[in-house]
Parts: sequence; structure tokens; C-alpha cells
Amino acid sequence: MKVHEVTACPVCGAEQSREVRISLEHSVRRCAVCNAAYSPSYADPGDIYVDDYLLGKGRQESPFGIHFDMLHPRFQEYLSRVARLRMEAIERVLPERGSFLDVGCGTGEVLIAARERGWTVTGVEPIAKEAAFARDERGLDVRTALLEESGLPERSFDAVGAFHVLEHIAKPTGFLASIARWARPGGYVAIEVPNFDSRLRKRSEKFGGWRHLRPLEHITHFTPATLGDAFTRAGLEPVAVGSPSYAGPPQTLDEALDDLVRARWKPGLAILPKPLAWRAVRAFDRHDDRRDAGMVVFGVARVRG
Repeated sequence: MKVHEVTACPVCGAEQSREVRISLEHSVRRCAVCNAAYSPSYADPGDIYVDDYLLGKGRQESPFGIHFDMLHPRFQEYLSRVARLRMEAIERVLPERGSFLDVGCGTGEVLIAARERGWTVTGVEPIAKEAAFARDERGLDVRTALLEESGLPERSFDAVGAFHVLEHIAKPTGFLASIARWARPGGYVAIEVPNFDSRLRKRSEKFGGWRHLRPLEHITHFTPATLGDAFTRAGLEPVAVGSPSYAGPPQTLDEALDDLVRARWKPGLAILPKPLAWRAVRAFDRHDDRRDAGMVVFGVARVRG
């Protein structure tokens, strides 16, 4: 396996940094200039993004890949709910439905949610098997390509999204500037990444490690502040940045409280009627969002005209 060292901050290029210990086995660097956290090394993309990377089988051919079946009906129900919430967040900024491009769309869950809400949708996905599934099984317009090689015209979409993509990119600021070229002047770019400042990360050592660390695969680890800074460095205007956790059905109450790192509340909530218990879960989610401590960072930025 080919491994690349990271000698400077991927966001701002500064070489000054300090070590942040994540667990007994892993640490990251934190930039002294822009405060972004980043891995000291990463594996070559050709060793990571094999067919079936998103379908629970990628580990058979490489040490990477999603280690569960994304197409399991229960997980699809969860992904569909999250996809609707992502589109709702975009629509709070851009209320009129228009054209939407999903970069690294995988098997197409966000595109389906957008299409159902009245958007005209297009996706690009470089992993052939996942792109073919989105096209053949779901009837989506998905190109098997990197965006720059897709043949899609620049400046042609009202909104461009990339969800859980930016953390994989060696030069995230350049990536943001690049995908913004496919948005119309005055259009928007929407990004979601894991939250380095989440309760889940800060308390993860007690629970077997932070699930979003993914050593050698996730390169840059963002917070709400550092994602906003990356938008600005890419020439974009941050409009809205939050940190949801997406806790809710079809998760069990235990699963939701684990995501929110509220395990000690399980006995008390378990005896409440379910509507009241889920109301408390949503309150925890909102509490963490207000404190920039939710599981992920979701940001929308405007493309300057």
C-alpha cells in the first residue's frame, strides 16, 4: 500500500502544527494558523476506492470501505431520512427548487430525496458499481466519472452538494473552489463532513474510538469554524453552518442516545412513552447543534457572482 505523508495543513498550507492525541494508537495534527485538524499521512486513493467500497464489501479488496451494507432496508430508511433533512437545510437558504448536482453521490440517496422534493437532479460518482446501481436500479442521471471529467457544463446548477467527500480530499480548499465552478453565479455549495469538535469525538475513547477517524482514509477533520474558514479561503461566502446529529427513527432509542453520547439517560427515557422519549432525543440534538458539538458539520456557502 502506498502512503503519502502530510507535511503541511491541507486547508491553509501552514507547516506549524501541534499533535492531538485521539486514542492510545492514533493522533492527528492541528494547524497553528487555521486550526484545522489533519492526518499525518493517508493511503493512495487507488488502494481505497475499489468497487463495493460503499456496499459493505470494500474491505475484501483493501483495508478500507464501509464495513456494513448500505443497501440494507433499515439503513436505507435512515439514509433517506437524513437525505431529506439535508435537502431541507439547503432549501432554507434556497427555497425555490432548481437544479441540483451531487458530487460523489454514491448509490443516490440524496438525489432521490431531492427529486421527490421537486429538484432536477444529476450526480457524479467515480466508483463504477455504485454509479451503475444509482442509474440502473434508481433511474437517476449519474455519470461514472470525476466531476472534471464528467462532461457536465460549468455554471449550470443552482446547488452543488458533496456529502462526506471533503474529508477524503488531499487539497480540500482547491476541491471547494473546483466544485463551485459547476454552480451558477449566486448559486450554492453544500458540504457535510464529520465534526472534529463533536461530543462523539471528544468522548469516543470510552467507546472504542471515534468512528469517523478512519486512519489513512480521512485526511482533514473539520469543525463548524474550520469548514467556514475553508469556504472563505476557496472564495465562497459561508451562509449557514450547523452541526446536526440526525438522531431519530429508524434508530432504536439506544442507538440514538449512543450517537448523542447520552447513554446515562437510557434507563430514564426507556420508561417514558415513546413520543416523549424521542422529544427528549431531539432536544439533545438541538442542544449539541447550538454548541457546535453535533456529530457532523453541515455547511452551505454562496458562490460569488
